Amino acid sequence: MEINKELFSNAQLQQIEFGLEEGLDVSWYAKPEFSSWQMNEIRLGLQAGVDVSVYAKPEFNWKQMEEIRLGLKEGLDVSVYAKPDFNWGQMEQIRYGLKAGVDVSIYAKPYLTYNHMSLLLSAMRRGLDVRKYTELPVMPYSHLELILKGIDYGIDLFPYSRKKKFNAKQLKAILEAHKNEWEHPALKEKKLSVKQINLIMRMMKEYDGLL
Repeated sequence: MEINKELFSNAQLQQIEFGLEEGLDVSWYAKPEFSSWQMNEIRLGLQAGVDVSVYAKPEFNWKQMEEIRLGLKEGLDVSVYAKPDFNWGQMEQIRYGLKAGVDVSIYAKPYLTYNHMSLLLSAMRRGLDVRKYTELPVMPYSHLELILKGIDYGIDLFPYSRKKKFNAKQLKAILEAHKNEWEHPALKEKKLSVKQINLIMRMMKEYDGLL
């Protein structure tokens, strides 16, 4: 294959030279539209014998290419996440889910951030049903974190977040009250401020100490 060196940077030419020395079909990546980093990922895929046609596309940056290459090397069905809509962090979490054997279709949604996916995957590994937490509109990460913690203590904070529009501080205060087995009807009222919730909690704690 003839290479027009004027079309490539030194770093790109180096990747092409590496491939030629290794006896690889560099036609897959000897293209000016690929950066040297992208070329490297395609070259590594050729070395590993994976189907580089899946990701040898300019629309994927090198980090996305890396996640797809790793998935192919691990024998995973990368078609679930080999899409430009997912950034590399999201791809990583979906790849982890595929390796764990969970149903990644539940959280493999472009509108969920890498952090959301990480929390959801962790919960799914524990056998929790997280479907309702992936629905639009996307809840803040802080809410999701508290809701999943609440499950461990036997309280469903989801309605407070979704329907009553409680903020994270209010959700945390309710969770703390429940963790300490303090129950009071007023704690379910959205109109209470965090300061008021904490006051009720303190009074209940002081009362409990007098018994």
